[in-house]
Amino acid sequence: MDHKIPPEEVHFKKPEEEIDYLRGCIEKLESEIKQLEIYKEIIEFSSLGYIKTNTEGKIEYANAPVHKILCYDNKELIGESILKIYPIEYKYAMTKYLETFVKNKPTPKPYYGELLKNHGGVIEAKVLWSCISNKYEDITGFIQIVEDLTEQKQRENLLYNSKSRLESLMEHAPIMVMEFDSDFRHIFINNAVKNITGADPEFFIGKTMTESGLPDFIAKQWTEKIKNVFETSKPTDDVTDVGIKIYYSIITPVLDSRRRVKSVMVTTADITHLEERVEELKKEAEANAPRTSE
Repeated sequence: MDHKIPPEEVHFKKPEEEIDYLRGCIEKLESEIKQLEIYKEIIEFSSLGYIKTNTEGKIEYANAPVHKILCYDNKELIGESILKIYPIEYKYAMTKYLETFVKNKPTPKPYYGELLKNHGGVIEAKVLWSCISNKYEDITGFIQIVEDLTEQKQRENLLYNSKSRLESLMEHAPIMVMEFDSDFRHIFINNAVKNITGADPEFFIGKTMTESGLPDFIAKQWTEKIKNVFETSKPTDDVTDVGIKIYYSIITPVLDSRRRVKSVMVTTADITHLEERVEELKKEAEANAPRTSE
């Protein structure tokens, strides 16, 4: 027999049937209570904040992480308006948001922005809203799940600033820096290329080495070297003598989040003066070497 509540809607022929039915109801309620206790424990010890409000936005429950994130004493937010934790410029919009929820039951949208901490200060947060409904599908309250994004935002800003500084250094470095995609086309090249080729960096973007005007045999050699780094994910180096100039290059893979090669970086420096100095030192050493008499 299906144990439905309330029992007044069910008719029994024998007292034993009613006893059996009530026993089943009790077991079902005990099971549901245990599940609720489990859910409550999960919520209470979650790293995310959980806030329950009524339809007027009054806070009826807030777990420990909410109080910790927003620097309130335990249960200090209970009975307060949910608008207390939102910046003043959002208060009118949030009031209308609550009214719209109750009347029109729209799909909740996440809130990304600042939340106010107790005694001043803000945190960067993501708040996911969901509705609580009764069996008649009337909205009786709201659940807001709060995730503190402050540390994530700080890491993102630090990464952005570091990336910006690195890009600036690469852009204005005296050595030539090039990046190639898997089709061996330039996707980045810094200003140093102008000192070597006389052409602006924009000329090379989207072009292969051959399309950029490099002799076919040199373009083919370099394409093979870049291809090898794509295939092996291992860096390599190269010395290229073009007659009047000698270049030293380091060819390194650029990996994505899955540790796959997404592009290849080539850093090239003119080492002609170093090679010339090596030759000079060799000649000096030969000239100063003691001569043996025949």
